[in-house]
This record gives sequence, C-alpha cells and structure tokens, in this order.
Amino acid sequence: MVLHKAALTADWDTAAKFLGQEPDAVFQPITWCLETALIVAVRSAKRNHFVKKAMEKMQREGVVLIAQQDKSGATALHAAVDGGNIEAAVWLVQKNAELANIGDKYGTLAVHVAARLGNREMVDFLMKHTANLSENESGLKLLHALACSGLYGE
Repeated sequence: MVLHKAALTADWDTAAKFLGQEPDAVFQPITWCLETALIVAVRSAKRNHFVKKAMEKMQREGVVLIAQQDKSGATALHAAVDGGNIEAAVWLVQKNAELANIGDKYGTLAVHVAARLGNREMVDFLMKHTANLSENESGLKLLHALACSGLYGE
C-alpha cells in the first residue's frame, strides 16, 4: 500500500498526495496487524518529520486522535518506546496524556516496555505521565521489568 511504504520511508510528499484523495486513511490500519501510518512511522526517530505531519492530519475538531490501537492493543506510544524514539513519545503524550495509561491486551503500558528495554530516559519521562501503577499488578510488572533490565538502584 502507498501509505505504508510512505510511512516506512518517511516520504511525506507521497503520503500527502494520497491523503489528499483519501483523508480518512490516516486513521485506518495499513498493516495486517492493524497498525496505522503513525504507529509504523514512530518506530524510528529518522521518520519524525513524517510523524509530525501525520499527527497534524489526525486532528479533528481541535483534538488529535492518536489513541488507535493495533491488533495487540498497542498504541503509537508503545511503538515509539519500542523504537527508542523519545522525541515522538514526548509529542504523543503532549497531544494525549492518556496514552501513557493505555495498556495493550496484556495490560502492558508504554512504561513497562521502556523498562523492559532498559531505556532509563524513556522510563523517567513516562513515570511522570503514568497513573495508577499500583492497580492491576501494573506496579509489580514495572518492578519486574526494571529489575530484569538492570534499571534499579542508581
């Protein structure tokens, strides 16, 4: 698909032409696992220009609609964390603070992903925006991920 290739290559010109004809496509899944162009693009900081433009296109009535989830329940924030893209993670949380509190179908929050990957900067950022870590064993999951990745004590 045109939009998928454009998201992977950060080709905003091609994406803009396509979205000019199909403006709602920015909200639609473009992969077999139901990822949107935003979810695909945020996995690499090299595609942040594309990410910014996609987020602008995802605005409806003053609200940026970026909380779509893929087949596993992961959001664009999960994908940004998985790719180590702190800049995109900051933008996403600025546009929708609730993203930090949306778990995938296993209850995994973005902060859990950051901890599992040992990304201290991302964990520190997300801890400021994640609520209720004591609910639903979420805090235990975080402690386990921090311990497994060696992010403790310092």
